[in-house]
Amino acid sequence: MDAYLARAALLLRLGRDGDALGAWSAAITAAQNRPDLYHERALIYVRKGMLDLAIADFTKELELKPDASAASDALGSVLAQRGFFLQAINSLTKGIEKKPTEARLYYSRGLTYHGTGKIDLAIADYTKASELQPDRAEFYVRRGWAYHQRGDDTKAMLDVDKAISAAPWDAQYLEIRGMIQESLHHVGEAIADYAQALTLDEHRTVAAQRLRRLAAGP
Repeated sequence: MDAYLARAALLLRLGRDGDALGAWSAAITAAQNRPDLYHERALIYVRKGMLDLAIADFTKELELKPDASAASDALGSVLAQRGFFLQAINSLTKGIEKKPTEARLYYSRGLTYHGTGKIDLAIADYTKASELQPDRAEFYVRRGWAYHQRGDDTKAMLDVDKAISAAPWDAQYLEIRGMIQESLHHVGEAIADYAQALTLDEHRTVAAQRLRRLAAGP
């Protein structure tokens, strides 16, 4: 088995994911019931866009190790990508039941709720995630955008400000704040945020388009 794993690791470093799959499969056959092997093969399937096979492997991993929070998170993400939102939520909820202090699981479930338009449930999960891990900027910016979509731009601004304070180098966060500033009719502040976003990342197309429109005037 060790020989298969060494070969798989080498092939992955060489970018030969397809060949690495064969080596992982041989290792799984040689050492049955190793949850980590199913996890690694599932990650390769995800990279290759073979999502149904990834779902099968993450599911097998959870059968062997029910408290594997990384597998619950990954399975929920892949199910959501496939459009199986209810299954994704169920998978993440089971993961939360096993690991109720795992912030990432709440965040991922919040993303799934958010993607299906369940804004209040998304906000609740983003809030729990930020309580468990208050230093993660993405938890705040996602909740801020959810507040914005719910029409509460005051709370949205507070959250996005927190995200920017935690990660001032992230151009996307500045772009998002600019959009909320526009919603609040703070044109000067929106222009400043879009300009700063483009300074950090000249490829932010939304910021560029909105900056041109605002600079052109009414």
